[in-house]
Amino acid sequence: MSSNSDKPDVLLNNPDKIGSFSLGIFITCIAFAIPLGLMYSMVFYKKTAWYRVIFLYGAVLGLGYIACLMFYRMAIMGDKKAQINKMNGQDALFVLYNTIAGFVVVLITIFALATNPSLVTIFENTLGYLFIHAWGATDVCNNIFVSNKFSEYSNINPREFNYNFLITCINTQNVEEFIDAAKTCETKDIGGKNLPLDFKMHFQTTDHVEKLRNLVHLKYSFGHFVWIYLASIVSLIIAMMGCIMYS
Repeated sequence: MSSNSDKPDVLLNNPDKIGSFSLGIFITCIAFAIPLGLMYSMVFYKKTAWYRVIFLYGAVLGLGYIACLMFYRMAIMGDKKAQINKMNGQDALFVLYNTIAGFVVVLITIFALATNPSLVTIFENTLGYLFIHAWGATDVCNNIFVSNKFSEYSNINPREFNYNFLITCINTQNVEEFIDAAKTCETKDIGGKNLPLDFKMHFQTTDHVEKLRNLVHLKYSFGHFVWIYLASIVSLIIAMMGCIMYS
């Protein structure tokens, strides 16, 4: 525990301290998305092994611990350089205990998503759907989905109406089924029960197969990422408040 002589009630009644703590928590929570996103690309994206969940929690906990150490040095101990290598063992253990306690929220969230994967759909087909637009989802969908009814209208502006919404019908569980159907059936016979109206799917090139697979997995990973990121923010706030209250 820090040797700072200020008591928790004195710290919380100090406007300068409150501003420093609030700014530190805000910046940490926003910046936390960057390493968490990079970690997701290595540990979670397109991975299917069961132990990826263990790696995921371990990585999130490790990132959270580093973030809490930096917050403790900067906001509580007043070290603007955040030299966490100069912390003594007692302070480091103090921060670790608070981090572990706070990140129980992430552990519960991971367990909930593992036992009820449909929860991921909440963000997968909303924020995840919006996210994959930056990776060419519209062009891919306009090339692989066809409709006899809509193809009759040659005056449709692709910018006003396109087929990218259909990718929300495809997920990591059925994407291979769609791909196999497109490879083994004729274009006029390709379709899925999950596709609305008379929309059907076919691949003009093999490149579209991999692009569709990547977009579907990216959509799912981003939906999962949002859940963990929100849980991490709650966990960070709990851990940091613990450090403030008991420092």
